[in-house]
Amino acid sequence: MSQLISGIATNAPIWVWPLLIVLILVGIRSSRDRTTSAYLYYGLPLLGIMSINAIANQPNAAIAWACFVTGYVMGIAVGYSRQSNWLIEKSGARLTLQGEWFTMTVMMVIFFSNFVNGFMLSVAPTAQASPIFTAAFAVIIGLAAGSFLGRAAFILRA
Repeated sequence: MSQLISGIATNAPIWVWPLLIVLILVGIRSSRDRTTSAYLYYGLPLLGIMSINAIANQPNAAIAWACFVTGYVMGIAVGYSRQSNWLIEKSGARLTLQGEWFTMTVMMVIFFSNFVNGFMLSVAPTAQASPIFTAAFAVIIGLAAGSFLGRAAFILRA
């Protein structure tokens, strides 16, 4: 087990660790009540773009895209409905938001799903190429990515 962890720590690209730290810090900040710019939330769907390359490079492209789009649409609905719980006030381009752990969870799902996809490609490429892995990976990533668009849409309409 320690050999596996050591391999992950030493073979992961160097940019992965600072990205993880930034995502954790953003997630912790989101756990507290705060006032922020609505434009930040309008930019949240861009976090979902982190996964487009991984979906595009799946060996089962048709399955990957169909499952990603399905998950994305479901994620929009989830994000839209959940954001109503956290928006306290919208005043122009300023938002007052209740703290929540959903942001951290979704960012970690995207980060670790992409990490697992790369890991599987390295250690078990046959399993990573299976339709079941492709479908599960694409739906999970789609749900997470779509939730950010749903949250932005709710704030835009509020």
